[in-house]
Amino acid sequence: MDVNYLGIDVSKEWIDAVCLPSHQSWHVESTPAELTGWAETLRGQISLAVVEATGGLEMPVVAALCEQGIAVAIVNPSQVKAYAKALNLRAKTDAISAQLIAEFAQAVKPRPCPLADEQQVALSELTGPPPPADRQSGRRAQPARAGPVAGRA
Repeated sequence: MDVNYLGIDVSKEWIDAVCLPSHQSWHVESTPAELTGWAETLRGQISLAVVEATGGLEMPVVAALCEQGIAVAIVNPSQVKAYAKALNLRAKTDAISAQLIAEFAQAVKPRPCPLADEQQVALSELTGPPPPADRQSGRRAQPARAGPVAGRA
């Protein structure tokens, strides 16, 4: 298989994606059916897909790609922004952003996220999301204790 990098720009209603080195591009609605159908067409063709963390909007496309066995890296948007700044580039449209993310993927080759196995998914469903961080200290809130701690008065 040739080495192909997929850059994905995510928005609430659609995604834009560009594959390098072929420069093939897609504009896909962000519905589960559309994303699944699109991801199925990519099976076995993509070496690494890269998407910026967008507060959760990226998760449906990540899930669709992972279901097809495609390695996905979720990167901090500031990394892509710094890469673009170093090259004196500015993304003005979603399609250009997808192209930039694909170029970032090709140059940097970020480490893909490990795929969660069934036990990890079941555990995360039971425990729920982590508590929010305290804005001032940055520390996670600790659950209330159910009584005095041994050794303390």
